[in-house]
Amino acid sequence: MFASRPILFALVAVTALAKPLEVRQTTNTNAQIEQVVDSLDESIHIIIPNILTLQAQERATDATIGAQITQLVTAFQTSTSDFTQTPISSGSTTDSPTNDEISVFFADGLQQVASGLSGLGQIPELTTLSSMMTALDPAIAASVQAFNRTLPGAIGFVNTLMLDAQQFLTLDGLTQTRSALGFA
Repeated sequence: MFASRPILFALVAVTALAKPLEVRQTTNTNAQIEQVVDSLDESIHIIIPNILTLQAQERATDATIGAQITQLVTAFQTSTSDFTQTPISSGSTTDSPTNDEISVFFADGLQQVASGLSGLGQIPELTTLSSMMTALDPAIAASVQAFNRTLPGAIGFVNTLMLDAQQFLTLDGLTQTRSALGFA
């Protein structure tokens, strides 16, 4: 039994060194994170109304909606890249922008996307909707994961804010996004 202790200690030490933990920053980078969320939110608040207008005017086709979905994919990919380049934040619950303020803003954009896309499945002219969602889903999920990496733990509050909107994620077939947000 005593002979196995040094072996166990060595095994634990090697394991700890083999996979170092990501260092959490001591700097509050919430202002930088907020800029990324602002940019994403601005894109969403242009694209989703365009999609809704196309639906209302009965001009929703694979070409017209496809172009808007492509813009959404690009917006989420850009946010993922920007989040990845932003240092991990120590966060703040008192200095604005706070973790919660940023999380509310991020969740609002996700809610807009989830609800704004929910009616597309009812349009028979959209024959490639499934492939559009297949392209969009990993882009949103990657952005959610990058957001949570940059602002650790923030996705927990976003999950709470998305409880009602998660039904639309299911309806839209955005399973990777649901998973990234912590929904089964």
